[in-house]
Amino acid sequence: MMQVHDNPLWPILIALKQNLQALKEVFRFVIVEIEKETFTLHINEKKANINNKCIIISKDEFSKTADSHAHIKISGLLNFEILSKGLLNQNELIFLKQYLPYVFLSTQGKERKSAVTVSHFAQTLDGKIATNAGNSQWIGNEANLIHSHRMRALCDAILIGTNTLKNDAPSLTVRKVAGKNPSKIVVGNSAAPCFSSLQKEKEKIIYMTSNKASCCPGIETVFLKSKHKSIDCAEILMQLFQRGIHSIYIEGGGKTAASFLESNQLDIIQLHIAPMIMGSGISNFSLAEIQTIDESITFKNHTFTPMDNHMMFVGEVITQ
Repeated sequence: MMQVHDNPLWPILIALKQNLQALKEVFRFVIVEIEKETFTLHINEKKANINNKCIIISKDEFSKTADSHAHIKISGLLNFEILSKGLLNQNELIFLKQYLPYVFLSTQGKERKSAVTVSHFAQTLDGKIATNAGNSQWIGNEANLIHSHRMRALCDAILIGTNTLKNDAPSLTVRKVAGKNPSKIVVGNSAAPCFSSLQKEKEKIIYMTSNKASCCPGIETVFLKSKHKSIDCAEILMQLFQRGIHSIYIEGGGKTAASFLESNQLDIIQLHIAPMIMGSGISNFSLAEIQTIDESITFKNHTFTPMDNHMMFVGEVITQ
């Protein structure tokens, strides 16, 4: 049994993510048995006569359960169906809709043998993520900060470019929520980036570069092939998958995320939209020019969710 604290669903999601990450067999279903302030997970293990509050999450059909049991059927990256809400209240259902899909990203990555990628930006109404001087604090609100820390905890690794490392000096931890800090991936071609802000915690740091002159003592460096003078995003995902990283949260910058999007290596996009207009600044995605509207990037399973007085767009990218 594990202790439930704060939001009772968050430690359940974290425990489920960790158990799924270590699961060797194919995931079929999980029964989450909740009793007062404790919970138990039963993965691929049917249990008879559960009288407590219960959440069943399954990929396939599941035999009928008691009316008090919640039943959620998952399919794809963001698509799931609430077959029965059981004893879950409205706030719990909203929380599950927002975060449950990401619990299964590692499972999805292992099944398709390629890491699943999610990018996140806090942006203005006119699509700016920073001023031209590089200042971005604080476009997003406190709810967005907590959200990004939850996402870090639910993904195997967090990825940024060397410009973000230089400009923001981030620590990339989950200090706002309970959970394990992810591995930290930095991508770019700087000869000697400064990793001091990332080294305050002990999580793995990987620098991925095509610059053979890079020298980063104490940092695992992966040398990549260059493709048209840019790093091959597909190779990045292959190298990380081979290192047991099956889900990646991309927090910046714009060039890094655009590279993954243009090369069809970005699965889910999250845009935190703040009610402000800059009129100038750095855009979220800088992509090649298009001539017609039907060449635009489009989405499936997309949602708009309030984040206090801001809004979050989430969508699964339809591959070009």
